[in-house]
Amino acid sequence: MTIPEKWTRSSGLAVASWRDISSEDREDSVSKDIARRLMRTCKDLSVVEFRALVAKMTSEQLRGERNLQRVIPRN
Repeated sequence: MTIPEKWTRSSGLAVASWRDISSEDREDSVSKDIARRLMRTCKDLSVVEFRALVAKMTSEQLRGERNLQRVIPRN
C-alpha cells in the first residue's frame, strides 16, 4: 500500500481520511489482516474454505465501514 502525500503528521503518527486510501488497497489490507488472525484458529479448514471465509469476512468489514461513512440526517 502506498502512503498518500495528503497524510498529515500528528503526534508522530500518520493520519489519513479513508477517502485518501484506494478501495483496492484497503481491501487488500483488511484481507491480509483477517487471514493473519484466523490462520492459527482455522487450521482444520481447507485452503478453499479458508479463502472463502476470509473473503466473506473482508466484504462484511468493508461494508460496515462504508455504512459508517454515510451521513445520517438528524431530526
